Amino acid sequence: RIPERIRQLDAPPRLLLPAADEAAQEFLAYLRRAPGTVAAEVAGGVRRRTETVDELVFVLASTRAAAAGDHARSASFLSTGKREGHIVRASLPGNLPLEVRVVTPRRYPTELLFATGAAAHVEQLRRVAGQRRLSLEPPGLSPLGRAKPVAVGSEADVYEALGLSAIPPELREGEGEVEAALDGTLPRDLLSRDDLQGMVHCHTVYSDGRHTVVQMAWAPDG
Repeated sequence: RIPERIRQLDAPPRLLLPAADEAAQEFLAYLRRAPGTVAAEVAGGVRRRTETVDELVFVLASTRAAAAGDHARSASFLSTGKREGHIVRASLPGNLPLEVRVVTPRRYPTELLFATGAAAHVEQLRRVAGQRRLSLEPPGLSPLGRAKPVAVGSEADVYEALGLSAIPPELREGEGEVEAALDGTLPRDLLSRDDLQGMVHCHTVYSDGRHTVVQMAWAPDG
């Protein structure tokens, strides 16, 4: 089931995040039923939580990659579905482009990393890898000049191998987050209690609340 407001689009859209996320979660549920599925996740702008999204991107790890690709391509609500190597490209109703990268479980962490980060973020990671005599590509992370890849079980393992603290998807825009991860100034939490300032929404005795504005202002934390 695809949200009706997406079905009604008549041109390649740029959707607000809530609508794009709704469609992505619907299709992700379908992908997770693919044969041999080990892991599946939304990537791209939806995973970075960008304000608007012009394409839905997914990464699917399966022990039966060919059958999983067929599953992704054959969804009844897709149009113009085709397979290019390990990538399935199609469109949802309303011409919203969709891409599914169907990979082996070993490739999943680095494929997800590449499919999630903005181009500038990925390029910065590749430069850091080169400085450490490593090659970072969608198929995996490996020492320069050697075919055998470095064993990684997650995106966090990739960042660790590069000497970086793990960077949340929401920050992967190539806007200083890699430098912060290198020098140890990357925030551990995207949002903390101290970031909240003032009264977001309060009910006082002016309406149906039980306390005055002054009482709420002087109330202890918690």
